[in-house]
Amino acid sequence: FDSSIVTSSSILVNQDDTLARLSLIKVTEIKGLLYTKMVQAMNRQLDVSFELTQEITELSTDLLTLSRVLGIFLDNAIEAASETEQKRFHIAIVCKVHSVIFHIENSTKPLLFPLEELFKPSKEAHSGLGLPTANMLIANAPELTSNTICENGLFKQILVVSNFKKNYHNKS
Repeated sequence: FDSSIVTSSSILVNQDDTLARLSLIKVTEIKGLLYTKMVQAMNRQLDVSFELTQEITELSTDLLTLSRVLGIFLDNAIEAASETEQKRFHIAIVCKVHSVIFHIENSTKPLLFPLEELFKPSKEAHSGLGLPTANMLIANAPELTSNTICENGLFKQILVVSNFKKNYHNKS
C-alpha cells in the first residue's frame, strides 16, 4: 500500500493540472489509455507534460486500432525515457479542421543503428514487435499516417487521424 498507492497519490496530486486536461477528451477509450500511460510514466518518475487545448468528441477511425497504435508508441516512449537522465515524456494533441494529430515525444539515448531498423521485427516471443505491428496497423487504416523522427536526444512519433467525414473529396 505505502509503496504503490501512497506514492501514486502524491504523484497525482502534483500532476493534477496535467491529468485534468484529459477531461477535454470525450472519447473514453483514448482518455482511459492516455490516463493509464501518463500515470505509469509518473510512477516511473518521468517529467510528464501534456498539451491539449480543444475538446475531442470523436475520432474517425477504428478505436481498437488507434488504441493499439497509441499504446505501442506510448509504451516505447515511457521505456526509452526511463533509461535517460532527462526522463522527458511529452504528449501533445492538436486538433485541425480535418485531422487530429497525436505528438508523442520522449528523451532517448543515441541510436546505435539506423532509425529504420526499429521498424523491423527483432526479437522472438512478441517483444520487439511493437513498431512493426504499429506500422502494419497504420498501413491497413487509410485514415492513419505516422512519422518518426529521432534527433538531438528526442524521439518523436507523430500520428495523424484524418477525419474523412468532414472532407469534401467524398462527394459523388
